[in-house]
Amino acid sequence: MKTWGDLSAQTWAEAFPARWRVAVLGAGPRATGIASVWQERRDCEVIGLCDPVKETVERQAKKLGVRAFTDPVALLAEHAHVVINATRSPLHYPLTLLALEAAQAAVLVEKPLADTPAHAWRLVDLAHAHILPLIVSHQTSCTPPVTKALAMLRSGEIGDLLAVSITGKGYYGGYELFNMTPHYLNVAMLFTGDVTRVRDVTGRELTTVPQPAYAPYGFGVTVWPNLEIEMETVTGTPVRLHLQQRDPPSAGHMAVDIHGSKKVLRLYWKWWLHQRPQVDGPNDHPWQPVEIPKEDRTLHGIDFTHRQAGDDWLAEMMVQQLRGELLEHPASARRAAVGVSAMHAAIASNGEWQEAGPKTASVRWGGELDPRLSILRYNEWAARANWLGGEP
Repeated sequence: MKTWGDLSAQTWAEAFPARWRVAVLGAGPRATGIASVWQERRDCEVIGLCDPVKETVERQAKKLGVRAFTDPVALLAEHAHVVINATRSPLHYPLTLLALEAAQAAVLVEKPLADTPAHAWRLVDLAHAHILPLIVSHQTSCTPPVTKALAMLRSGEIGDLLAVSITGKGYYGGYELFNMTPHYLNVAMLFTGDVTRVRDVTGRELTTVPQPAYAPYGFGVTVWPNLEIEMETVTGTPVRLHLQQRDPPSAGHMAVDIHGSKKVLRLYWKWWLHQRPQVDGPNDHPWQPVEIPKEDRTLHGIDFTHRQAGDDWLAEMMVQQLRGELLEHPASARRAAVGVSAMHAAIASNGEWQEAGPKTASVRWGGELDPRLSILRYNEWAARANWLGGEP
């Protein structure tokens, strides 16, 4: 963030206002949910909500008591300090680019950060050049259970870190890789450091020909229902992903297991933190909850046990970064870009995918979206390349 020396021509109040102006792109449940969290803060003011469907955005804006916009350029012209980009996945990159480059605003963008590693790193580099916070909605990474687990690792309570293993929610594997895995992988890298290499990828219970599936919510075409992926990290601690299609998917399947030489910690499962001893061979010890003191799990009078989504904690840390009090956010775009690169490397590393050709070798976000979403006119938004100041 900028220091006082960088801002000497301004007053301190102008550099760090008492109330940060927040603009929200999107009017769906996720967008309005995030907006309500920021609106509750005494140091923030939500100035508008934007969506291409006039009826939807007017209805949601009325509930929040803010102005409604159908053109993101018009909203961004209102000089927001923070832009929340909670639109469909194909618009994460172009609208974040617009907010950083044209509006000169800090950005909180829904996951995944971008559709390709090149786009992800372009956003990271642009934010760095403009000295603007760029945060991704990996909200669980900011919560008390993760903070407690990191403290247990640093204190030596769980012993030496041996590995991190991830179990998915049970979606179609290739879809989960780009939908939920950004969350899991961001948490894992807080413990292991950045992923440096994808070592092994296996598509299980499949024919030798990839089976494309159209993923929901504008994620495009993806492949393989079951995936086993192993990644190397800068610390040498492996990260292993087990993304297996289940019927039906359930949040009860999700787990990020932190394997220490003394204990294993389990995050995500039941949205809390659990532990059990590390033993050789099969482990039939039951998972025991880890108690987190109330003062450590309460933020602005809200106990995490009553509102566990994590958006409150993510917003708190983003404001701390805006004020220059936090060097790197746990949900930083830099770490998210590492994750995007790792996920695309996982797709590219499998020989059968390469032989299948580029159209099924990765998620495709170009061209038409799901026809069921056509009424939202997202293509019209994405086509406004003149916003981007160059090639999209």
